[in-house]
Amino acid sequence: QGCGNCEESCQVGAVSVSEKEQYAVVNLDRCLGCGVCVSNCPTESISLLKKPTEVIPPQTREELVDIIMERKKGRFGKLMLTGKLYFDAVRTGQTHLLKP
Repeated sequence: QGCGNCEESCQVGAVSVSEKEQYAVVNLDRCLGCGVCVSNCPTESISLLKKPTEVIPPQTREELVDIIMERKKGRFGKLMLTGKLYFDAVRTGQTHLLKP
């Protein structure tokens, strides 16, 4: 409908209303999927669609580090780093730093 309620209610500026055609355009790169624009639309002209793949955030900081390391160093990145640290600790006589 182009009333602009969705544009005003969007906290990240993902929705804009075209002045010529009077319809809402959503920038999917900015949209968080919070649904505030949907709940503020009096004519139910805007709706949310479920993404084809669901992203589940990591539950712990360790899981997040594992994901980052896997993307940075490959599947065995964390294992190789742990092995290198262990080898260096043994080589330099710093085995007291290793956890039992």
